[in-house]
Amino acid sequence: WIRFSVEPVQFNNSLQAETSYRAATALIHERNLLYALMDNLPDRIYFKDTDSRFLKISKAHAASLGINNPEDAVGKTDADFKASEFASKALSDEREIIATGKPLLGRVENKTGPDGKTRWVSASKAPIRDKEGRVVGLVGISRDITQEIELQQQLQQASKMDAIGRLAGGVAHDFNNLLQAILGFTEILLSGLNERSPQYGDLKQIERAARRAADLTHQLLAFSRKQRIEPQLLDLNQIIASTEKMLCRLMGEEIHIELALDAGIQPILADPNQIEQIIMNLAVNARDAMPKGGRLTFATGDVTLEAVDRSVRPEARPGRFTRLTVSDT
Repeated sequence: WIRFSVEPVQFNNSLQAETSYRAATALIHERNLLYALMDNLPDRIYFKDTDSRFLKISKAHAASLGINNPEDAVGKTDADFKASEFASKALSDEREIIATGKPLLGRVENKTGPDGKTRWVSASKAPIRDKEGRVVGLVGISRDITQEIELQQQLQQASKMDAIGRLAGGVAHDFNNLLQAILGFTEILLSGLNERSPQYGDLKQIERAARRAADLTHQLLAFSRKQRIEPQLLDLNQIIASTEKMLCRLMGEEIHIELALDAGIQPILADPNQIEQIIMNLAVNARDAMPKGGRLTFATGDVTLEAVDRSVRPEARPGRFTRLTVSDT
C-alpha cells in the first residue's frame, strides 16, 4: 500500500508540473505576442491601473510622451508628461470608465504638436476586468488620423469646386448667349455708319466691352470644363500679357507680378483657354505659398532639347520648344 500510494502522488506532481510549465510557456508566448504587437504598430497603446497610472505603454505612445524608454512611464500618470488641462480631461474620462465599466470608443480630437501643426487623433479606452468582473484597470488606443481627415477635407473642397464650376458654367453659358445678341445688334448698327458718325465711337466701345466680357465667359466655361478644346497657333507672350490684369486682382496688392517675356519665341499650338487656366492655377498655388506677400515671375524663352534629354523626359522629342517658367519667392 505504501508503494502503491506513493507512485500516484509522484505521477500527479509530475503532471501538475508539466501542466504549470505549459501554462507558463503559453502565458509568456502570449505576452511576447502582445509586446511585439504594441511595439510594431503605429498606434499608441497603453495600460493603466484604477488610479490612471501607466502599467505598460507602447513605443509609439512613449514617443508621443517625449520619452525614449517605455519603462520610464510605468507608475506615472498623464500629469507627469502632458499639460494640466489635457491631464485633467483624461483623468476625468478614465474615472468615469472605471466607475461605470463603459468604454469610450472612437473619440476624434485635434491637438497641436510641438511643431505647431494640428494633428487629428482617434482615441478609444476600454475597462479591464478580472475573473469576478470587477474593473481593475483600462486599456487605451489612439491613432493618428490626420491624413484621413485631410483627404476628407480635400474631397469636400473638390466637391465644392465642382459645384462652383457647374454654377459658373451655367451662368457663363447663358450670359454668353446675351453677349452674342449684343454683339450682333452692334455689328448691324455699325454696318450702317462710317467712322465720322457721332454714334460710331460709342458703338465701338460697346463692341469692345462685349468682346472682353465674352472672353471672360470663355474663361469661366474653360474653368467648368464646358468649353471645347480648340488648339490654335498662339503667341504665348500675348496670352500672359492679357491675363496680367486678372492676375493682379487675384494676387492682391502684397504680391508683385513681374513679366520677363522673350520677344523672339516661336508660336505654340495650344488651346488659349487651357493655357490661361494653367497660368491661373500656377498663380493661385504661388499666392497660397506667399501669405505675407512676395514676387511672382512669368518668363518665356526658347529651349532646345537634345536626344540625350529623353533619359529624363521620356515623353519629349528632340527639337526647339517654347518654355514657360513660373517662379515665386
